[in-house]
Amino acid sequence: MASRGQPGTICMVANALDLLLLLRREGKALGVTELSERAGLPKSTVHRLLTTLQSRGFVRKEDETGKYVLGLRLFEIGMFIANQLDVRKAAANHADWFVEKYQEVVHLAVLEDSRVILLDKRVPTGERSNQMIRFHLCLSSPPHATALGKVLLAYSPPRLVDEYIAAGGLEPLTPSTITDPDEFRGELAQIRAQGYGLSLEGFEIGMSCIGAPVFDYLGRVVAAISVSAPTARIAARLKDIVQDIQIVAAQISAELGYKALDEAGEAGSK
Repeated sequence: MASRGQPGTICMVANALDLLLLLRREGKALGVTELSERAGLPKSTVHRLLTTLQSRGFVRKEDETGKYVLGLRLFEIGMFIANQLDVRKAAANHADWFVEKYQEVVHLAVLEDSRVILLDKRVPTGERSNQMIRFHLCLSSPPHATALGKVLLAYSPPRLVDEYIAAGGLEPLTPSTITDPDEFRGELAQIRAQGYGLSLEGFEIGMSCIGAPVFDYLGRVVAAISVSAPTARIAARLKDIVQDIQIVAAQISAELGYKALDEAGEAGSK
């Protein structure tokens, strides 16, 4: 199983992954010697890899036996992936309804490593779709310039927002991109207060978008959904679009188990 004929760093990564797969396949705690024999690696190498994996939470060393089992970090990653799949499935019908009604592009996305990562994109059929083919968010986009990203940052820990700004994240992409840190933080606060976010030509001149948060059963924002269209069309139906994108986000959230109001009628936690 040991990886051969690869550059050193790649080989070490591959060997570490092999150890994780071994622990998963065996389904029980294994010691350094057992892993060394099964993986075909020197015990010193296995020990170094396990030490690194343990420091990152990918494996855990049992106090009683000194053997290793898979760590909770893998569970966290698995749950994150499962949530992504669940969100995409829950959003499908509601996003299609919105696209059918407004004949505009709908995006579903999450925030990962300070980037907006698209999970899904729904495009209307017919003549209007041909007019919008040129516009699209990248699979990974800067959050400060899009409605999706602003919504996701608005519900993120303040520390993450501070780090994003400190790293020079407020790069101007168009003349309308907000680049002032105080103004940007103020907009995030407004998004939390009103429940939706706007990007008026902040990502691409002539195009605007409106987004709303998607909550899971624990009240966490796990995604955002938005509509993107030429600014003139957004402006012409702004009130209706804002209302319906919030309704769609609430319907998706409900499918994920989120309850905006508890049984006592008080606002639930977000």
